[in-house]
Amino acid sequence: MKTLSIVFLSLFTLANLGAQNTWEGALKSQIAKADQARSLDDLTAPLATMERIALTEKGEWLTNYYAAYYHGYKFWWSMGSESSCKDCLSKMDDYLKVAEAADNNVEVMTLRAYYNQAMLNADPSQTMILGPKTTGILMKAVGMDSENPRANLLLGQNILFTPEQYGGGAANAKPYLDKANALFAAQKADGLNPSWGQRDLERLNGQMKK
Repeated sequence: MKTLSIVFLSLFTLANLGAQNTWEGALKSQIAKADQARSLDDLTAPLATMERIALTEKGEWLTNYYAAYYHGYKFWWSMGSESSCKDCLSKMDDYLKVAEAADNNVEVMTLRAYYNQAMLNADPSQTMILGPKTTGILMKAVGMDSENPRANLLLGQNILFTPEQYGGGAANAKPYLDKANALFAAQKADGLNPSWGQRDLERLNGQMKK
C-alpha cells in the first residue's frame, strides 16, 4: 500500500511539473516573439497568446505580469501614431490586479509604478497624485530588494522628472540610475523572468549627459 501511495504521489508531482513546464515554455516562446517585434502588428499575435495563457493560469503572477507589461509596452509604442492604443492601459491595469492578487512581489510592484508612469503620460493632470504615489511604491520596492534593476531604474526616472524643490532632479536621480546601470550589466536573463528596462535606461543615460 505504501508503495502504491509513493507511485501515485510521484505521478501527481510529475503531472503538476508537466503542466507548469507547459505554460512556462509557452510563455517564454511568446516573450521571445514579442521582443523581436518590429511593428505593432508583429506584437498582436504574441500578446493575444499571452492573454490566453494568463486567463488559463490566473493563479500565476508571471502570466498576468507579462500580459500587463506588453499592454503597457504597446501603449508606449503606439503613442503619436494613428493606431494609438486607447484601451491598453485599462487592460494593463486589469492583468496587473490579478498579478498583485497572486503575488505582489517587487517585480509586480515595479510594474505598477510603470503603469502609473504611463498614466501620467496619458493624463498629466494626475501628476500631483500619481507622482508621489509612484515614488512611494518604488521606494518600498527598492527597500525590499535593493538589487532589482527595474525598481532602481524607475525610481531614478521618477526622481529625474520631479522638480528639484520636491526632491527631484538629475543629482538626486543619479545614484539610482548608476545602480541600475551596474545591475543591468550584471543581469543574466533566462528568457522568462523579468529582464526588461535596458533600453529605457540607455535613453535616460543619454538625457543625463545633456
